[in-house]
Amino acid sequence: MLDNRKIIWDAECEMKDSYAVTSSALASVDAVAKIFDTGGGYTTGLVDIYVSAIDGTSSTGDILYEISLQGSASSTFATPIVTLATIELGGSSANKATRSDAAGLYKMFWSNMFSDTVYRYLRIYTTVTGTTGTGITYTAQMAKGRA
Repeated sequence: MLDNRKIIWDAECEMKDSYAVTSSALASVDAVAKIFDTGGGYTTGLVDIYVSAIDGTSSTGDILYEISLQGSASSTFATPIVTLATIELGGSSANKATRSDAAGLYKMFWSNMFSDTVYRYLRIYTTVTGTTGTGITYTAQMAKGRA
């Protein structure tokens, strides 16, 4: 369990500013792709995702937004790239019981270790599938801490 008393917050932790995402893309801040450097070594944390608007339903009912935290050992995200955590939002007709199509605050807990490998560099990637109109508008803020 993450101990909230040990969480670090600052401007460098902003992973995505508020803009609509209508197709799959990397998250950016001030129109620049954002990469978070954990400093190396194993660490855990969370990403606060605040959804201010979401096009969660459509006539086809097939919208799915996957907001993922990806990791890489390379600061340029040369291979390998791994998915460390994912949250699914939207009104897909194949809706899982835990999926939401509502605006609000979502928390995605993460670890930068996958298959015995520590990934120093992190970024947010949104995968959009289905027929979307206005998309999803959200911000993302990284919190790094210790378990």
